[in-house]
Amino acid sequence: MKAPRFYSVFYKPLVFIIFALWGSNALAYLVINYDSNDLMWQSEELRIDDDDYASYGDFFIDQTINFKIKIIIPDIESSNPETAPSVFNDVIKSISTSNIFTSPLITKSRFELIPEGPLFSYWSLTFDVIESGPLTNGTASGGSFSTGGFISWNPDGSGVGNGIANFMYYWDNWVYRRQQMEWILNTDVHFANYESQLTIEKVSVAEPIPLGLLLAGMIFIFFARRPIKLKI
Repeated sequence: MKAPRFYSVFYKPLVFIIFALWGSNALAYLVINYDSNDLMWQSEELRIDDDDYASYGDFFIDQTINFKIKIIIPDIESSNPETAPSVFNDVIKSISTSNIFTSPLITKSRFELIPEGPLFSYWSLTFDVIESGPLTNGTASGGSFSTGGFISWNPDGSGVGNGIANFMYYWDNWVYRRQQMEWILNTDVHFANYESQLTIEKVSVAEPIPLGLLLAGMIFIFFARRPIKLKI
């Protein structure tokens, strides 16, 4: 006796659809590229022995620094305004910078997303950075960076954002020469920028287990096409 018509007409396509939908599920993550642009020296922050030396030499007036950061975090439900804040620690994958650091090394980092509605999120990034290579000009090897702003989300899960950025760097025995004068500085120096930018790209990667199930489903359909007879 041949199998009922329901089996050949409906059951096999249904099995294929189930396996296909299961196999189409994918993991997703977000790649975030951040560019601080050039941070400028804030002269009002320079104090040495309670005196303002900025008017004497403008030590850092031509000094700028920038950071380019790559961050990878799991995918989030950016379209849900009720989602709780998402906090990610130690997620910086690469860093490049100019002028101050030759071999920058991140000691700790924190990236946070706070939903502000279905289309926007507040973001913040903080990290400490040290110089892992040989010191130059007697300077110390550390600083603290902070930045934050708003992200505008796209329907596909990508986004763009901007914000302000601040960097506090400690100069230890930094030698500054100008004309016939020389200063040896031990002070905190503040750099800032109001036009930092970041872009967010959503990347999907198919999970290996559902793909295997999809393959198994296709094999099953192939063999299921053979006529089946049931014994009475």
